[in-house]
Amino acid sequence: LREEFQCKEDELTASKEVIKVLRQQLELGSREQETLIKLYANSSNENYTRMLHEKDKLLLELRNELYMCKLQLESTQHRRCSVERELDELKDQSSLYQEVLREKDRLLMSLTNELHDIEEEKKEEQATIVQAEQAEENACRAQITKMAEEIQQLKDAVAAFHVQNKFLNQEILELNELRWNSEERERQLIIKCSNAEARHYQTQSKLLFLLKELNSPQEGDAGVQAIVGQLLEEAMQDPTVPKEVQDSLQSSDEVYDLYGFNRKWGKECDIVVSKAENLKRKSESISSKMQDPLQISWRVKWENYRANLAPGRPLQKTPELKALIRSSIPQEFRSQIWKGCVEFLVAQERAEKGPGYYEDLVMSPSTTSTYDPAVKQIELDLLRTLPNNRHYETPDAPGINPLRRVLLAYSRRNLIVGYCQGLNRLAAIALLFMTEEDAFWCLVAVVEYIMPRDYYSRTLEASQVDQRVLKDLMAEKLPRLSAHLEANKVDLSLFTFNWFLTVFVDTIPAETYLYIWDVFLYEGNKVLFRFALAIFKICEAEILAQEDYMAINRYLRTMPEKITDIRQLAQVAFGDLNPFPMRVINAKRATHMQAVKEQLRKLDEIRNSLPGRKALECSSPVSPDDPSK
Repeated sequence: LREEFQCKEDELTASKEVIKVLRQQLELGSREQETLIKLYANSSNENYTRMLHEKDKLLLELRNELYMCKLQLESTQHRRCSVERELDELKDQSSLYQEVLREKDRLLMSLTNELHDIEEEKKEEQATIVQAEQAEENACRAQITKMAEEIQQLKDAVAAFHVQNKFLNQEILELNELRWNSEERERQLIIKCSNAEARHYQTQSKLLFLLKELNSPQEGDAGVQAIVGQLLEEAMQDPTVPKEVQDSLQSSDEVYDLYGFNRKWGKECDIVVSKAENLKRKSESISSKMQDPLQISWRVKWENYRANLAPGRPLQKTPELKALIRSSIPQEFRSQIWKGCVEFLVAQERAEKGPGYYEDLVMSPSTTSTYDPAVKQIELDLLRTLPNNRHYETPDAPGINPLRRVLLAYSRRNLIVGYCQGLNRLAAIALLFMTEEDAFWCLVAVVEYIMPRDYYSRTLEASQVDQRVLKDLMAEKLPRLSAHLEANKVDLSLFTFNWFLTVFVDTIPAETYLYIWDVFLYEGNKVLFRFALAIFKICEAEILAQEDYMAINRYLRTMPEKITDIRQLAQVAFGDLNPFPMRVINAKRATHMQAVKEQLRKLDEIRNSLPGRKALECSSPVSPDDPSK
């Protein structure tokens, strides 16, 4: 600001000089004017006029310059006043800052004095702490000395306990050795007993086959035949045979397996041969269980899981349970595990509906009309459901009435689906392992939770979509087989459509599709693709060996009967076919769903254009299980 003020003063001085010069010029002009006046008298008019004009012009310029100088002078004076005011303000601020600095100096001195006092106090405290630490160190030394004495005493005690423990360990080792020897002897005895039991069943079987052979009529052997007949009767009523075998020999139950399926369905059966084969199967079963370490390990794992399962508490989805279920569920545990898998899905809805929901559905009449086509269709299909199972083989069989009630209850619950193809088989399988109400909720879980929407609708949209997805997956996972079927114009869905709709029931051996149900109820609909592709992969070489359309069709009709090795099926489905991400299946389903809907829309347009459509709509529905269809 001082520099600026100095500049302004310089400008003011310069302006004064300019004014002084202008005044001098003005005086000079005045003198020239006087000169001109004098000259006027002695000059002509023309010269006078020109001279006067030039002087006027010069005078005007001088006046303008004078005016400009005055303006500059006024501006300079205004700026000077402003600068002086600013200078005064700055002087005031400078005084204020000097006062603040003096105050801060006083505060700094005060803080310095306080800091000095604090440092002095800290020195005194440190001296006190040092004295306290020395006292504490002395106390610690005394305590350490005391603890050292105690440690020495404990070491002596540990040494004594070590000697005692060594003695006890020796005793435990000896006892373990004795226990191991005892268990080994017990195991050897069990093996011997099992081998003896297996040999006994083999001998029984061979004896029955031999007596059957000898019992055939021959000329001149009437006496021998009578003796052989007596031996045959004695063999079938041998009191030394175990009770369960005796019961098997004295009844017709040997033709049924554990689940009630008739082993001789569609075959002529000789009772003696059947009993012999039954004994042979028992012998082979006992031998395999004793010799297969995987079978033993599998049962031990399931028994351990069952033992650790809290009674009354629902199952929890864990990797351990998933691995166990993929290895198949033992028959005695299947009912509990299936029920637990269903509860994963329907527990909340079942609780909301209340305990009397199923009974209300069973007892309530149809709400659709006085004539319910589902009732008639269910009655027609009851005896077509698993006719090879003792629970459904006759109108008076124990499973017929529960099956009827479950199907009627579901048709009244879900009016959109009502009764559809395949539901009778799903309910029948559930009834083999569950109570009637649990089987109903199992059917609910399969149709409404596990399977995609519209899987069992009138148009079977989702079922058709899954067949197209299966075809795509086969092209990716089994390209050679897919190309072979495509080249021979084989429609895969003719064989696999029913696999998916009934979850493989009645298409492959019972033991195999029950294993598929184990995994299906726990993991969901995706495993149907795994198992379908696994079946084709197992039989791929034989299918490729068929050279024309008819040969391939004949083979595919009997192919599912060959799938009896559950371990092989599981290995292929969950090992060889990986990876199998669900997002890929969902993406393929979304793609094909649009095409299927468009195709169904066109079919509806064609139906609507038919003149006899109303008559067709009024006709009674045809059962999907009807052989005359």
